[in-house]
Amino acid sequence: MTQLQNWALEVCLVCAGAGLLNHLAGSQGRKSVIKLTLTLYILVTALSPLKSGLTSEEIDWQTPQLAAQPSPDAGALALARAESALSEELSEKVGAGVRVTLERQGQEVAVARITVSGAADSRRVEAQLREDFGDGVKIVCESGGGNGE
Repeated sequence: MTQLQNWALEVCLVCAGAGLLNHLAGSQGRKSVIKLTLTLYILVTALSPLKSGLTSEEIDWQTPQLAAQPSPDAGALALARAESALSEELSEKVGAGVRVTLERQGQEVAVARITVSGAADSRRVEAQLREDFGDGVKIVCESGGGNGE
């Protein structure tokens, strides 16, 4: 990186010197010769890294990377929100505390378990849930009160 900085400084100094010499030249005849000479000198200075063998491997083109911030698992967060919303909806529907457990099955999400607590008529609630979810879902009716949390 220092080589690149030194080269840029050299090009800037050469350009400033060329401008100064151009202003100091008096007659038109000398100005055109000086302009040609200075233009060639600036060109040679600008291309000097190629001559000296400065390769792109010697220049660090990498930009500093920011430390990766751990991000919450969006899938797990969405799954938790879906469990909560479905639990609340079923609790209102059956009139008892319901806690739903969802699980991922590849790209799909399925109801794995339904836990009911505080149901006055647990058989009716279980029958209603079986009607909605089928026999593939494990339904557990717990005795005692609670709100499903």
